[in-house]
Amino acid sequence: MSLSLNISPSETMMDGDLARYLAVGENALRAIQATPGLVAPHSILDLPCGHGRVARHLRAAYPDAGLFVADLDEPGADFCAAEFGATKLVSTPDFNAIDFGRRFDLIWVGSLITHLDAQATRSFFGFLARHLSADGSAVVSSHGAFVAGRLFLAQRALYGLSMAEEADILAQYQAGGYGYCQYPHQDGYGISLASRHWIRDAAAAAGLAVVSHEDHAWDNHQDVVVLRHSEGSPQRG
Repeated sequence: MSLSLNISPSETMMDGDLARYLAVGENALRAIQATPGLVAPHSILDLPCGHGRVARHLRAAYPDAGLFVADLDEPGADFCAAEFGATKLVSTPDFNAIDFGRRFDLIWVGSLITHLDAQATRSFFGFLARHLSADGSAVVSSHGAFVAGRLFLAQRALYGLSMAEEADILAQYQAGGYGYCQYPHQDGYGISLASRHWIRDAAAAAGLAVVSHEDHAWDNHQDVVVLRHSEGSPQRG
């Protein structure tokens, strides 16, 4: 199937450079397809889908798969459903309350846990465990060592917070493997850092195993982590 070039007028990730916009989505697809042992997906979930930066590439690459999209930005999910022949699912900020009533062979999670605190990320891993098929893969982007290095060397604020707040994120990360600070006036939404060890342990607590963890593999910025059910987990059987 050909790649849709129809961009939503509400797409906040589009800065006028179409080639750059498409390249970032293509880079996500290549990271997904590099997943070790990836099975050909019959069902795919893109959450959060936004206005389709990656969903358009998923639809073109897997035209026969069932494509499902969800986002708290419901107009974005509506656009993806209409433009890419996807099924819209209704999400909520409380991951413990989400039950889509089905499992997925592939779940793409671009730039979500990068904005969540540690407890919300743990809850999200539980959501993944409940919604992955037995041999399914979740491909999740995160802020890791590369972003930590940027914050360490920065001479100015980089992520929409003050320099003091960004320094505190780095200090939390160095002390315990996870750092977070909320954006002003945005409850439950900010910037996070997560170490390899923290992600491995939090995933294991949810019954998931890290299959691969590639540093700054998405857009030369965010890490790409692949999660699957752990051997012996109830969902695997």
